[in-house]
Amino acid sequence: MPPMKETSAEAPLYLKRLVVENWRCFGKAEIDFMRGSRHRPHTILVGRNGSGKTSVLRAIALGLAQQREASALMGELAGDFVRRNKQGRFADQATIALDFHDPEARTRTYRTITTIRRDSSGQETVEKTLEPARFPWQRIFVGGYGVNRGARHRESRSSYQRLAALRSLFSDDTPLLDPEATLRAIKLAALEERGRSRASKGPNVLDKTLSQLRALLQLAPAHKIEISPTRVLVHGPWGAMPFHALGDGYRGTAGWVLDMLGMALATGTLANVKDVRGIVLIDEIDEHLHPSWQKKLLSQLASRFRNLQIVGTTHSPMTLVDCAPDELVACELVNAVARLHTDLGGPSGRTADEILRGEWFGLSSTLDTRTEKLLGEYQAAVESKKSEKKLEELRRRLRERLGRRFDSPLDELALQIAAEVRQQYRDAVSAEERRRLVAEAAQRLREQAAAGGIPT
Repeated sequence: MPPMKETSAEAPLYLKRLVVENWRCFGKAEIDFMRGSRHRPHTILVGRNGSGKTSVLRAIALGLAQQREASALMGELAGDFVRRNKQGRFADQATIALDFHDPEARTRTYRTITTIRRDSSGQETVEKTLEPARFPWQRIFVGGYGVNRGARHRESRSSYQRLAALRSLFSDDTPLLDPEATLRAIKLAALEERGRSRASKGPNVLDKTLSQLRALLQLAPAHKIEISPTRVLVHGPWGAMPFHALGDGYRGTAGWVLDMLGMALATGTLANVKDVRGIVLIDEIDEHLHPSWQKKLLSQLASRFRNLQIVGTTHSPMTLVDCAPDELVACELVNAVARLHTDLGGPSGRTADEILRGEWFGLSSTLDTRTEKLLGEYQAAVESKKSEKKLEELRRRLRERLGRRFDSPLDELALQIAAEVRQQYRDAVSAEERRRLVAEAAQRLREQAAAGGIPT
């Protein structure tokens, strides 16, 4: 086991900018990972299933891998990597360009360009162009995590291997480091460190790891994590339970965190858990987590692991509540081509329902199916100027289902305006245009209400 270092002589590089072209479902798209002169702590991708979120994570992973590693990772996936258009024609090649940020030398340029060429036989091959030519691969410390990362099969590795660290993003049954073995290794490292520095009486690396883990798993300080040569017992509201018997949410979250810490231990850079530095790519970052945990997850990760740069995906509005506007990227599939929208507003001050119906998830309604259908009937009746008897019957049924009055003329005016702008909203190509349409519709409603133009 390598001795732990307070700092690395060659600190890891971070993501600065991604540009992909003809990569899987994307035409051309890019993401800027910087905030001023620093890299952002996290970037979260949202969007419907099949809109390209995981493809973005995999593109980054391939850009972070050496040529032979990238070829091996691509071999884990079925399907084509070079984009095919709706007519069935393939582009000649796909490119993934990654620029890197060096916190210790901000003007220095580091770049990898991954080119995937497709020949006439359909064979796809990988080439790498590097800047500088002698690229510092030893400064790329990354962990990639796909779904089902709480799987019960586990493995051990004595050194950091980037291919193994990224494979989970490409293969669902990839084992992570055994979390119990990692905790035992950290305990041993703490004992060895204490033996070398007998004067040290402060918290050691094990104390810090367990403190961070308890906080991340939302355990009370009194809840112990006992590490023995044969098992790890986690004390919680449920009593004492072996680590591998914990629920999926606990195992999934602790599993990837301990995998990352285990890899840092293998590189000799785990002296201070908070100072672990590198990149984390994680699909469904809140997988199996209760909304109360999802709400706190990103802020907890940012405070507990302040030097990790996280790029993740989510389908949960609760995970976004504390995100700044520049931390969110929306993936959208338009005419079979994926697009990235980086001009989203921030969800600050919004409820989960508002986030679901807003530009982040784009749901037209969060009502149950029967109520939504009834509301559609009512809207159609208002638009087609049905008889007052028919409207009153629909209002009565809506009152019964919604538990509130639904006979305001203002409601009906809002429905009319919504119907007029709905198609324009669907056709809008940017979040800014959608915000403009919503603002204009709201202004029309206010003006007509103020002018007394409400239907009776």
